[in-house]
Amino acid sequence: MILLFGSAGAGKSVQGKRMAAKHAWPWISVGELLRQHANDPRVGGLITHGMMVPDELVYELVDEAVAKYKGSQVILDGFPRATEQAAWLLGKQSVYGKIDVVIVLEIPPTEATTRLLARARSDDTFEAISRRIATYAEQVYPTIEWLESKGVPTVRLDSIGTEDEVQTKIESE
Repeated sequence: MILLFGSAGAGKSVQGKRMAAKHAWPWISVGELLRQHANDPRVGGLITHGMMVPDELVYELVDEAVAKYKGSQVILDGFPRATEQAAWLLGKQSVYGKIDVVIVLEIPPTEATTRLLARARSDDTFEAISRRIATYAEQVYPTIEWLESKGVPTVRLDSIGTEDEVQTKIESE
């Protein structure tokens, strides 16, 4: 299993999809899973109002998604986002397979903001982007450090450059 991390604007979903296509590996984005279950009353109301989906429900969705690909290398994008979730995931290695590597795509906040504002999406305001970047730093960096402390190999890469350049950096690791 490959865990793929990056703040908003780092290009993690783009790179996750590219790795998946190149190697014929399943790409599972927890954000996409949640959006796909927006009609589920346990999920839809929460994400519509910008609230966090309870961990137990996220675990259920991740379980269902990963179980489809048992025995395959899987790219898990955007999960875990907290140390409790990381502990849960480590506990599932006997079921899901070993976490081979954590790939962290690093990007300066100014570059991420520029990229996201260029998308011109209604939810990509300067304030919203700043909040998402700050939340990522507060929640996810400690999770990455916790995974490293448990011996999970971690690679931090600069995600500045074209999609091809960043893919080359990932593949060279």
